[in-house]
Amino acid sequence: MLKRLTLAAILITPIAPATFFGHQAYTALLGQTGAPWLAVVGGIATAIGLELVGLLAGHTTIEFWRRGDRRAWLAAVLLVAYIAIGTIELRRVPVGRAVFVIAGLAYIVAGLRHDAEQVAAETAQDHEDDRAEAQELARLRLQYQHEEKLARIQAKATAQAAT
Repeated sequence: MLKRLTLAAILITPIAPATFFGHQAYTALLGQTGAPWLAVVGGIATAIGLELVGLLAGHTTIEFWRRGDRRAWLAAVLLVAYIAIGTIELRRVPVGRAVFVIAGLAYIVAGLRHDAEQVAAETAQDHEDDRAEAQELARLRLQYQHEEKLARIQAKATAQAAT
């Protein structure tokens, strides 16, 4: 359930800021070029490009942070830049500003979810490794006890045969 919600968050949430930002780019390009087709292409490319930066910055920040990599700070700055660009460019559109913050939060939450799933998988693997190691140790202990018992029996038989 949480995987689906996380996927929905990173797929649906960016549609709003992409739409607002793409429309701003479309309007600006249409005013400058007078060519609707060019404005449409430019608006779509601008929206997709900005959202890709936000998505990558959010996930990269979490990944670097999880590894203890200092580059997490640079990725976090890029995420803040994504949010700042969106909110500054859409300062005259109140909802437009909010959707960039919400999208940034969605990226961070998705990254945290991914991190939590990875930690859970690693923990499960660690438990499985511990269980397998405990089984192997128990098997070796039984084997050692069996060999020790056989050695005693053989020593006893050898001692009895010598007398």
